[in-house]
Amino acid sequence: MNAGKVVRWTIFSVGFSLIPFGFVILHQLLHNQSPSLAELIARGDLLLISVAISADALGTLIGSEKDKNVVTYLAGGGCGIALTGCSFLFGELSLADPQQGLHPTLICLGLFCFALVASAVCKWHSGEWSDDAE
Repeated sequence: MNAGKVVRWTIFSVGFSLIPFGFVILHQLLHNQSPSLAELIARGDLLLISVAISADALGTLIGSEKDKNVVTYLAGGGCGIALTGCSFLFGELSLADPQQGLHPTLICLGLFCFALVASAVCKWHSGEWSDDAE
């Protein structure tokens, strides 16, 4: 495994996708509002980031020349579950009545972490992080 490729994926795919959260918090601070990371996460934006990261990793796995085995199906299934779960929950949150008082912060964080792990396994198993991959 090429550590440089893992670090590059972590910075550019994961880290940069979280930059909008920083700008929302900066906006709140500049407008004398109390920033709440929990409220920001509960809106479901993190779920969209999870979908994008998982979709990229799943596409990499499917497009790889690796032999299909149990690890391939487990990794791909994990990304598929993350894609489906995050997409479904985002749809629910965006259509939910604000008066319902839904607070899915922990669920959103859990799905994001699950999507990151599943995506990392897909990237690793596809061979994209190997020393001989371009």
